[in-house]
Amino acid sequence: EAGKFQTDSGASTCVRCSLGSFCPLGASLELAPQCERGTYHDELDASGDPACLSCPVGTYCLGSDLLPQPCPEGTHAAEQGRSTCTNCPPLRVTVGEGAVEATECVCTAGFYMKPGGDECVECGTGTECEDPGVTLERLPLLEGNWRVTPTSTVIRECRVKEACPVCSTHPSCGANTSTAAANASGASCCVDGLFRSHAEIWANRFCAEGFQGPLCGVCAPGFRRMATGHCGPCSDNEWLSWAVAGAILMLLVAG
Repeated sequence: EAGKFQTDSGASTCVRCSLGSFCPLGASLELAPQCERGTYHDELDASGDPACLSCPVGTYCLGSDLLPQPCPEGTHAAEQGRSTCTNCPPLRVTVGEGAVEATECVCTAGFYMKPGGDECVECGTGTECEDPGVTLERLPLLEGNWRVTPTSTVIRECRVKEACPVCSTHPSCGANTSTAAANASGASCCVDGLFRSHAEIWANRFCAEGFQGPLCGVCAPGFRRMATGHCGPCSDNEWLSWAVAGAILMLLVAG
C-alpha cells in the first residue's frame, strides 16, 4: 500500500515509510520526495507522500529531498520559493548568511557607505575600515586623526597624536562600548567608536580627556599646556588662581 515499502520478495508485511520519505503504491524502497526547485519536503510527514513547502525567505531550495539552505554571504532572498539567491551589488557584502533584504548588503571591508546608501567609497588615509558595514557617519579613524562633522570626508592629523585616541575592545566596558587606547586619565568607555560620546560639540568626541577644539589642539577647562605639548590637569591652587584672575579681568573690563 502507499506509504509503505518492502525490499524482500515474498515478504508478507511491509515497512512503514520513514518520516519525510516518498513511498508510492508498490514501492520496493524509500524514494526521495518529488519536490521542485524552490520547495522542500515536509520532514515530519508520515503519509509516504510528503507535501512540498515553499522555501522560506533568506534561503534557497534545490528541490527533491534537499532542505532549505541559507543564502551565502553576499546574497539575499526577500521572497519565498527561491531556488537561487540574489547577489549584492558590486563592493557590497552581507554580514553573515541568510540575508533577506537588499538593505542587508553593506560595503565590503576597505569602503564606507555614503549617506543615502547608494554608493560605496574607498576609505582614505587616516581611516581604518577593516570590517564590512562601515558608514560615513561612523567612519573609524586611526589614532592621531580628526574630522569636524559626521558627514565630513576630510580627515586631518591632530597636532598631538595622543590627543586623538582610537577605541579598542576592552572587557571592562559594556555592550557596544570600548576604551580609548590613549587616555590621560585612564580607561574610559567609548560608544560607537567615539571617545567622548556625550560631548556637546561632535568633533570633540574624538579628543582624549583634557583636549578639545579643532584637531583636539586646545586644552579643556581644568587642563594646561605642558612642555611636551600635551594637556595636563591643573592643580587645585593653579586652577583657582586662573579662575580668580579671569574674574578680576572681567571686572576690570566691565568697569
